[in-house]
Amino acid sequence: MNSYSRLNSNFKRIFLSDNLSFIMNRVILFAMPLWIMEVTGSAVVLSVYNSIIVSASVLISPVMGILSDRLNKVKIIKSGNVLKLFSVLIIFLLFQEPEKNVYLIIGAFLLRHLCISIINPSTSSLIVHIVDKNDLENAVYLQQLTTQILQILSPTIAGILISVLNYRNIYLADMGVVLIVLLLLSGLSYEKESPENQKKKEKDSSPEVLKKHPARNSFLVFLLCASVINVLGAALILSMQVYVINHEVDKILAGILFAASPLGGVIGSLLAKKTGLQKFQIYHSMIFVSLMGVFNVIMGILAYYQQTGYFIAAYFISGIFFGLSNTQFGIFYKKYIPQEVQGRFFGFLNSILLMATPVGTLVNGFFIETTSAALSIFILGLTTCTSGMIFAGITRKIFQKTGGKFYDETREHT
Repeated sequence: MNSYSRLNSNFKRIFLSDNLSFIMNRVILFAMPLWIMEVTGSAVVLSVYNSIIVSASVLISPVMGILSDRLNKVKIIKSGNVLKLFSVLIIFLLFQEPEKNVYLIIGAFLLRHLCISIINPSTSSLIVHIVDKNDLENAVYLQQLTTQILQILSPTIAGILISVLNYRNIYLADMGVVLIVLLLLSGLSYEKESPENQKKKEKDSSPEVLKKHPARNSFLVFLLCASVINVLGAALILSMQVYVINHEVDKILAGILFAASPLGGVIGSLLAKKTGLQKFQIYHSMIFVSLMGVFNVIMGILAYYQQTGYFIAAYFISGIFFGLSNTQFGIFYKKYIPQEVQGRFFGFLNSILLMATPVGTLVNGFFIETTSAALSIFILGLTTCTSGMIFAGITRKIFQKTGGKFYDETREHT
């Protein structure tokens, strides 16, 4: 009972600190581009800013994933937050004369964003170490559901904070949040590993061992699946934006449209919990991805006929299937990926998520220029449906071959 209480307390601390950080990060990611455009009036500066941030994060996330597997995760998270506090303080001071310090502020913001890339792989892989195995599914489910709700609320929160606090004082609030996070982390009870386990951990986390690890193929399948789904998702958002602009969709309807899928995602997560998380296997998640693709195909047809109301309904239903699949993905990532490679997995996964938006947007942008948003949505839906079925077949084969495990545990790796 005492052990369970300790783990439960640890989870609460990580849960609160992670969500506070998530809200503030989303607020600042919303506010910073607006400020850059307001001060510089240059889309070029904004595009360079976006490119640098994405590129730097893509490079550092896999490195931090490897270090997360080798070093103490809590120490990495604390160190990253201390560095983040320092960078936010610099931004706050530079905002005394923002017009003169535009590029210095952007540079300091880049440092702040790198701190997030330092923290994320360790935060994502820490939960399996602090939550009892029997409570892991419920803990991950709670994280997934909360994240989806905060994604819906964060633009509204950001708008309120900008109007009430102004751009500079948002960073003052950010410093307050980082201090609270550090306070929560200071009480985190995390068992230190014995020197023997630490040496084994360092040996198991070397790049050479990953190449020989029996979970390598399953590991790559998960990453490939995540990359394909996120590239298609980023491309779909661009197509929808073009559809809204080209067909002069009412602003209120446009707002409802872009809130439909996240709201559906929350309902999907609740349904996943209601139906029983333990009943699903990973290939069921891929089937949900295919069903999401089916409704994306319907969206393409409805976009062609300019049926915006039905288009919103189809996007909402596709969001439900996304919520069902995403909740299961989160649980299986934590449950089946071996602990000794979880840091690297989440490091690579973060890089893939960051790369997905520019890749999907760029490729689809050229396609839309020569065709139409409706055709793009239709083809993206068809591709999503097909990809989901292919990955469902691959993962089902893996789990049948290994007796329901993520990999064949009878194979040794040295």
